[in-house]
Amino acid sequence: MRILYFTFALLLSGSAALWCQPSVPPVAAQYQNRAASQLLNGDIEGAIVQLETAAFLYEAAEQWEYYFSCLNQVTNAYLSIGKMDEAKRTAKKALWQSIQRLGRDNDEAAKAAHRLAEVYSRAGRHAKAMEVHKMGLMIRESIYGSRHVLIAVSYDWIARAGAAAGDYSLAADYYARAMRLRKDLQGEEHPDLAISYTNLGSLELARENYPQALVHYQTAYEIGRNRLGENHPNAASALSSMAYINRLLGEVELAERQYREAALLYRNNPDANGEQAAEAFYELALQYFNDGKLNAAGNFAKRAVRALAFGPGQNPEYFHRYYQTLGAIQMEMGEYEEAAINFRHALDSKRGASGPNYQQWVEALRLSGSLSAAIDAASTFLEWSKGEQNPSAMLNARTQLGSLLIENSQIEEGVQQLTAVLNHANTPFWLLQEANFSLAEASRREGAYEQAIQNYKQLAVEWEQSRHAGALFFYFKALLAMGVTHCTLAWQDRNTLYNLEAALNAFQACDKILVRLIRSPLPSEQLTFLLGAQTQLYNHAIKTCYGLYQQNQEKSYLEEAFYFSERSKQWGARLPLLLLPPASFAQAPKKLLNKEATHKLAVQRLFRTLKNSRFQAEVTDSIQNEMEKQEGAYREALAELEQQAPRYYRLKFGGEPVSPQALVALLQQQSASLYSYYIDEENLYIFYFTTDGFQLFRRPMDETFRTGLHTFLQVIHNGPEENLEGSSDEAYQKTTALAVQLYHKLLPGKPAPAGEQLFLLPHGRLQWLPFEALAPAAPAGGNFASLPYLGLSYNLVYHSSATALRDALEQGAAGAYESPFEAFVWTEQNNQVAMKGAYTLNSNDSSPLAFFLALAQKWATEKGGQVWEGAMAREAIFRELPPAEVVLLALPVRAGSSSGDTFVYFSDTADSLSDNRLYLKEAYRIKKPAALYILPSVLPQSMSHSAWQPLAEALEYSGCQSLLLHRWATTGQPSTELLELFLNRRIAMGSTSGSLMEARREYMSRLANRPEMGHPHFWAGYLAYGTPEAPPPSASIPRFWIIAAVAGLILIGWLVRLN
Repeated sequence: MRILYFTFALLLSGSAALWCQPSVPPVAAQYQNRAASQLLNGDIEGAIVQLETAAFLYEAAEQWEYYFSCLNQVTNAYLSIGKMDEAKRTAKKALWQSIQRLGRDNDEAAKAAHRLAEVYSRAGRHAKAMEVHKMGLMIRESIYGSRHVLIAVSYDWIARAGAAAGDYSLAADYYARAMRLRKDLQGEEHPDLAISYTNLGSLELARENYPQALVHYQTAYEIGRNRLGENHPNAASALSSMAYINRLLGEVELAERQYREAALLYRNNPDANGEQAAEAFYELALQYFNDGKLNAAGNFAKRAVRALAFGPGQNPEYFHRYYQTLGAIQMEMGEYEEAAINFRHALDSKRGASGPNYQQWVEALRLSGSLSAAIDAASTFLEWSKGEQNPSAMLNARTQLGSLLIENSQIEEGVQQLTAVLNHANTPFWLLQEANFSLAEASRREGAYEQAIQNYKQLAVEWEQSRHAGALFFYFKALLAMGVTHCTLAWQDRNTLYNLEAALNAFQACDKILVRLIRSPLPSEQLTFLLGAQTQLYNHAIKTCYGLYQQNQEKSYLEEAFYFSERSKQWGARLPLLLLPPASFAQAPKKLLNKEATHKLAVQRLFRTLKNSRFQAEVTDSIQNEMEKQEGAYREALAELEQQAPRYYRLKFGGEPVSPQALVALLQQQSASLYSYYIDEENLYIFYFTTDGFQLFRRPMDETFRTGLHTFLQVIHNGPEENLEGSSDEAYQKTTALAVQLYHKLLPGKPAPAGEQLFLLPHGRLQWLPFEALAPAAPAGGNFASLPYLGLSYNLVYHSSATALRDALEQGAAGAYESPFEAFVWTEQNNQVAMKGAYTLNSNDSSPLAFFLALAQKWATEKGGQVWEGAMAREAIFRELPPAEVVLLALPVRAGSSSGDTFVYFSDTADSLSDNRLYLKEAYRIKKPAALYILPSVLPQSMSHSAWQPLAEALEYSGCQSLLLHRWATTGQPSTELLELFLNRRIAMGSTSGSLMEARREYMSRLANRPEMGHPHFWAGYLAYGTPEAPPPSASIPRFWIIAAVAGLILIGWLVRLN
C-alpha cells in the first residue's frame, strides 16, 4: 500500500509537470500532453508509448533535461504496472546517460537513482537498493545542500527501502528526519506535512502498532482537511487509512462510517484511482449490498474495480475480491451475463481460483442463456477440482456439468456425471437432491413421465421432512415439476382424469407453499425464480381446472380457476416489491419496519455465506442454526405488522383472494358488472361477473386473435394517416372492423345495461387495449364520431385484480387516509412511467408532450402549483407548493440501466446521494410518510406487464384515490381538449370514471363538422383507475309529500261519506 500510494503520487506530479514545460519542440510537447492525459485516465501502457516517442524527439533535438524527464516518467509508469525489467532498464539508462550528458550534479540523475533503487528493493536486493538510494541523496545534497524539500523526499525513499527490508528503526529515523526538515522549511501547517504523517502511519501499520498508526493518519487527515479542504482527495485517502485501522481494532461501525465518507469524497473526484480509493468504494459497496441496496452496491463495486484498474500497481489479489463481489451483486440483480464476466475475472488470480467462484461462474452463464459456454465452464471447473484434489469441489462440478448436459439434451453424458455423484460415499444431502432432481428431468425429457413423477414425488417427500436451509423452496420446485409432468400426460390423453386431478392436487399444494415462501426472508435469487415459476404454476393450474370442468361440468373448478388467476396477479405485483430495498410506509410503525428489514437482510447475508461455504461442511451447521433463529424473528415481525399495519402487510405479502361469491355481492352493492382477463401462451380466459353470478369463457390465443389485437393496438396507437380526408373510408373500415371483432371476442355475455359501472381487469397485452374504443356494431356508411363505443355507454373503471378492487372498496368505505392530490400521468411508448431526471417543457418542443404544456401551466396556476421545467429545477421547485389539490404530471423519461434505477420514490427523507427523485412529502406536504416504488415495465404490446398497473397501484397505496393515465405517446389538440372537458366535469361531479364518460360524450357531440377526429386515437388514450364511486342512492319520497298524500286520502274519504 505504501509503495502504491507513493508511486501514484509520482505519476500525478509527473503528469502535471508535463504541462508546465517551457518552450520545447512542439511535436514532442504534444506527445507529452497526450501522455499526461493518459496517465490521469489510467492508460499506463498508452502513456508509455507517448513518453518514449517524446523522449526520442527530445534526444534528437538534444533537449537533455526534457529527455531525461521523459525517461524518468517512463520508469514511473513501468513501476506502477509491475514491469520490473523494463523499469530497471529505463532507470539505468536515465541515471548513467544523465550523468554523462549533464554531469553528476543534476536532479534527473537523483530521480533516476531513486527509481532504480526502488526496482532493487522490490526484487529483494535491499543492500543494493540502500546503496543506490544514498547515491541519489548524495547527488541532491551536492546540488541543494542539506536543507531543501527535495532532501526530505530522498529521506522518504531511504525510509521506505528500510521498511521493505524490515529495518523499522532505520525507516523511523529517516521518516523523522524528513518530517523535521519539512517543519523547519515549510512550517507546522503546510500540507506536505501530511505526507510525513502518512508515511509514519504506514510504518506503524507495518509494525502492527495500530493505535499509533491511527494517531498519525488522524493528524494527516486534519492537516489535509484544514489546509486543502474537507473534500480534497488527500482527506479521503487519510479517512480510508483510518477506516482500515479501525476495522483492525474492532471498531467496525466507525470503520464503515469512515469508509463511507471516504468513498463519497472519492466519488466526487472522477480521477480518484488507486488502492485506497478502490478499497473505500469496495467497502461502501459491501455496506450497500448487506443493506439490500443492490443498485448502489453495484455502482460502487464497479467504481472499486475501475479505481484499482486505473491506479498504479494493479494488484491481482485485490482484483479477485472486487470482481467476486461485483459478480455476486449482479447475480442478485439478475444481470447474469455481466456477472459471468466478472466471476471469470475473479478466477484469473491465484486466490480467486476457488470452488465457489467457479460454481458462480457456471451458474451465471447458465442463467444468461449461454448453455454451451456454461457446459465448457463446468468442464473447466471439473478439471480444476481434479487438479486441486478437492473432492467437495469435484462433486459440485460433476453435479453442475451433469445438469447442464441434460438441459442440453446430452442425456447419456449427463446421467454418467450424476451417477458418479450419487455413488460417492461422502456426497452431502443437498447435493444428492440436486443430482436426483436432474435425473428426474432426464427421465421427463426421454418421455419416461411415470418414472419422472416418481422421482419428483420422492424428492418432495424428502424435502418436506428436511431441516436444511431452503428446504421449503426445493419442496415447491419438486411439486411444481411433478404437477407439470402430470399435465403433460393428461394432454396426451393418457389417463386424463387421473392425471388432471393429480396435477391439481400438486398445484394446490404449491399455492399453499408459495404463500409461505413469500412471507419468508428469501434470498433474491429464489425470489427471482419464483417470479417466473408462479406464472408457470398458475398457467398450468388454470388450464387444469378448465380441463376438469370439461370432464365433469362441476362449477367448483371454474371457481378454482378464478382463484388461481387472482393469485397470479397478486404475486406478480408483490414479488417485485419483495426484491426492492427496505422502505418506509404510511401507517406502519418504523420500529417494526426496521425489525422486518434487519432480520430479512440477516438471513440473506447468511444465505450468501452458506452458499460460499458449501465446500466446508463443518461450518454449514452453525450457519443454518443462525438462519433458523433469524427466520423465527422475521416471522414474529411479520405477525406484529399484520396486527398493527394490516394495509402494509396486505400490500407487500398479499391477503386471501376475493371469492366469486363475495365479488358478486360487491357488484350487487355497486350495480355493476365485471370482466376479469387472464392470458397465457395458449389461451385467453374471460371471467364475466354480473349481480347474478359468473361465467368463464375461453378464447384460443391463435394467430388470428393475436394479429387482430396487435393490429388494432397499432392502429389506435399510431393514429390515422396524415391525409385524413383522402383515407377516411379506408381508415374507418379497417379500424371499426377490428373494434367490432374484439368487442365480441372480449366482451361475451353481453354487458349490463348502458350507463352502469363496468369494471375491467385486463391482463398481459390487454393492459394496453383501450376497451372504450370497442363497439358492438359499425354501419358501413357511418363515421368515427357516430359509433356506439363502449366508452360512451359505460362508466369504465380499470383495476389490476378483483382482489385489489375489493380492497379499494373496503378502504374507501372505511374512510382511510386520503392524499390531498389527484395524479394525472402521461406515458410514452419507448419511455417507462417514472420520474428520473427531468424533462424540459417548452412550447416549441416537437415532442407530443408540448400539447399538454398550456393546460398543465393553467392548472398549476389555478391550484397554486408549478410545472417542473428543466433538469436544473429538479424536485426543489415543488418544495413550496401549498397543500391544495395539484396536478402531478409524470413526464416521459427513459428508464435507467436497471430496474432499480427507474422509479418515483415516496419518502420522508431527502436524497443524500443524488437530487433527481421526486419526494411527494416534500412536494405535497403529506403529513404521513409513504415510501413506494413505481416499478418500470416492458414496452407496450408486450405479453407480460404494462407500465400503468404498478404505477397505479403504487399511487393508490400511497393515498391517491384516483388516477387518470394516457396510454400512448402521440397526442394532439383533441387529447388536450378531452382532458380539459374531463377536468371541468370532475369539479362538478367528483367522479373520475363518470366524468371521463361524460367528457367523451361531449367531445363526440362537437364533431359534427369534423367526424374524422372521432378516430379513437384522439380520445381513447385516457384510462381511469382507482376506487369506484358509490352508486347513486335510490330516489326517496320526501316526508312532506307522504303526509300530504295521507291527508288527501282522508279528505277524499270524508267527502265520499258526505255524499
